[in-house]
Amino acid sequence: MTELIPLHYLYSFEIRGTYLANEVEIKRLGELVNWLKGLIEALSALNDFFSDTAKLIALHNPQKGEEIEMVSYNVISPFITFIAKVRGKINRDIATGRATPSMYISQYFGEESAKSIYDLANEMLKNNICAQCRLALLPTIHIKQKSCCWVDEFGGYTSPRILINDITAVYHRIFEFYVKFLEEFGEVHVLSDKSRYSITASDVAIKTLTMWDNAVHVNNKLGIYGLEDYSALTGFALDNLVELQVGSTSGHLTKIDLNNNRVDYFDNDVPVIDVMARLFYYIGGGLKSYEYNHAVYTFRPDKYREVALIISLATSMDFRVGDALEDIWGRLFLKTIDYEAYLITKNPMYLGEEYEGVRSIKDVRELDHENFVETIMSGYFVELPFSAVIKQALAYARRNPEAYEDLKAKVEKIWASADKAYWILRERGIIGEAVRAGIERGMYTVDNYITRYLRNNLPDYYQKIIDAILEFVARVHWYYLKALVESGFIPSI
Repeated sequence: MTELIPLHYLYSFEIRGTYLANEVEIKRLGELVNWLKGLIEALSALNDFFSDTAKLIALHNPQKGEEIEMVSYNVISPFITFIAKVRGKINRDIATGRATPSMYISQYFGEESAKSIYDLANEMLKNNICAQCRLALLPTIHIKQKSCCWVDEFGGYTSPRILINDITAVYHRIFEFYVKFLEEFGEVHVLSDKSRYSITASDVAIKTLTMWDNAVHVNNKLGIYGLEDYSALTGFALDNLVELQVGSTSGHLTKIDLNNNRVDYFDNDVPVIDVMARLFYYIGGGLKSYEYNHAVYTFRPDKYREVALIISLATSMDFRVGDALEDIWGRLFLKTIDYEAYLITKNPMYLGEEYEGVRSIKDVRELDHENFVETIMSGYFVELPFSAVIKQALAYARRNPEAYEDLKAKVEKIWASADKAYWILRERGIIGEAVRAGIERGMYTVDNYITRYLRNNLPDYYQKIIDAILEFVARVHWYYLKALVESGFIPSI
């Protein structure tokens, strides 16, 4: 069999592409040209490798040989051609003075002369290579996604960030195919159905991957993942790096860099970024930067186990946080809104037995206050994916009074922020308007009405409420992890 290509050599181009895609405003055109040159060399080496091995494999496994040959012929070869054409176009512009190596990447792609690169990308990358990648590569590496690429199938390339991102994404899938091939021939070890590690992986990288892998399986048993997300989870350790697929969305994976104690996490969901930042802060790290959908977190060298656990919770945190925000908000005004409707209509249908003895709206707000704290602290979210996390967190908190009081204090903070906003809204007549709209169109519209007004007219109050909710969500996840520790899952956190 032909000589193997070092994994760290191949992986270095993916890392570089990740940074270029997310730093097009500060990276130079010359860096892009050099990266494209390196990609061509790496892909050519892979193409030669697969061309040679396809013939050998076909002697005893014709189907496998044909599979490898299809990847080489349908994906890698046209991909090399495309990259070479892009690089050639940029080099011609530099040679004719239309561009310079010192130009920023975003500046170059803002020029009219770069439009032909987008046209080329739409023709070759989007319409051909991305499709072939999905057909020939994703099934072979057991990835259930609709595409290898981020580009809008109904639109096209208009941003250098998306273009570079997609080039990197396709390259990553080819790299994964190579890793899968090596796994079959003993160069990559299988940790579980979710995780693999290279023979070059360091001890700490393997320990980090193992911690994530264990957490993923425990989390799945506890029901905190959606089926689609869980099926997409994969982990890979190489040298002193751990690469994790943390959900079903197409694109780059989360990378734990154990050399530099940093995590590169790609997401455009700001609440998730926020909750993750708070969790990293709890272990002595934090959010270093967040721009262009790219968050960079830092952590102490001795906290790699905790980092693995936090990342295991990111997988489905997007919809769990969203559900929590939506449902907590509704509980803030549950009884108050009915009583406001009664004040407007004098219709007793809005009143229940709990309103006996109520003499003012302040009394009703106190009822809402008691109801809110009680329902949140009793694990109200029974039907939501968030329920598994909060139930475990509350079970831990009930055994640990300090944790219970901490969670309760976070709930009280949400209430206090929302209650202050309520009285301002009532004085302005906004609550009355919202309830009238609810009476006409359905009471479910009231929360949206209030939320929209707060966001547009009282952004400071709106942000205080959201921050308080996110802090509660973060603490719930923190005590969920504490519960795993208490069960003996990890030695300390």
